[in-house]
Amino acid sequence: MQFELARASDEPALRRLLRETPMGSDISLTLEREPCVDFANTIEGDATQILVARPAGNEAPVGMATRTILTSFVNGAPTRVGYLGQLRIRPEFRRPRVLQRGYAALRDLLADSGVSLNVTTIVSDNRAARRVFEAGLGGLPTYRYLGDMLSLTYATGAVRNKPREDVSIEAAGPQDMLEISALLMRNGRRFQFAPRWTDADLLSTARARGLRPQDFLVARGASGIIGCLACWDQRGFKQIVIRGYSRRVRLARPMWNALAPLARWPQLPRVGTSLPVTFLSHLAVDDDHAEAFSALLDAGLERAHGRGAGQAVLGLAERHPLAAIARARRRPRVYRSRAYLVYWPEDAAVAQQVDGRPLHLEVAIL
Repeated sequence: MQFELARASDEPALRRLLRETPMGSDISLTLEREPCVDFANTIEGDATQILVARPAGNEAPVGMATRTILTSFVNGAPTRVGYLGQLRIRPEFRRPRVLQRGYAALRDLLADSGVSLNVTTIVSDNRAARRVFEAGLGGLPTYRYLGDMLSLTYATGAVRNKPREDVSIEAAGPQDMLEISALLMRNGRRFQFAPRWTDADLLSTARARGLRPQDFLVARGASGIIGCLACWDQRGFKQIVIRGYSRRVRLARPMWNALAPLARWPQLPRVGTSLPVTFLSHLAVDDDHAEAFSALLDAGLERAHGRGAGQAVLGLAERHPLAAIARARRRPRVYRSRAYLVYWPEDAAVAQQVDGRPLHLEVAIL
């Protein structure tokens, strides 16, 4: 087995590998990147490296992993951080020795990057992966548990709410992006690993592919913009595809789907379906203003419905101050992931300085 950076000619094989390696147990999903892997990679950060494992020579990759570098807030300060993602290995090659050699190659690759801290997530019900990475297997980096991330999946549509006298919700425009960036930055400092978004990032056709100023909703109070949320439709370059259901979910699915419209639950579609989902991203609310957040969430779900998305995903850490409100509102289906700080022994001292403030990873770019 040889490990190296992906070649340009590997691109079709990488997309196939993503299609053919599902994750999850009760609901088996693939996270796909059609028509081009790089279209999705550019939204994750400033630079992405793809490490591949191939049996020999010019054979197609049987495993892959990515590391993207972005600027995030760590202990309140902008810091260059790596995100480790898209770890996929064909089942017949899932052996400890392959994993150890792959991580040794990754360590060598990262040695000159100047980035000491990496974060990653593992779906909570992927118990096999959790056992491996949480066990401290020799040759692997330390995986320090940071907390649970919740992907809250809502059925979209309008709701009737009483008007709020102190907050108005409006669609943003290009003239608002500087103020939105400032809002995201001042709130991002309160959380660990929240991305730093500049106004240039928000207007970039690569970093914010498919996201336009008018996709942002803002909450205005007496002092100006006090909250924002974006409705980010990524279906043109990222897809979530249903690949299977456990027997328990398969049996419950007809009843679930019959009740879903009445209960405002997301539907469980047939196997092979690409979910009609959009992301509710770039959330920031000054002082965790509950009314402003609730109004933004309702407006985001209405906006997503108007754009043909039957479901919308909002990602929040379980410890986020607004998570309880988000979970209580409109009965979302909750998918859990575990977030980890990943580091090698030479970076242990830096990792120990990361304090315990709540996480705010942006699920839309993971």
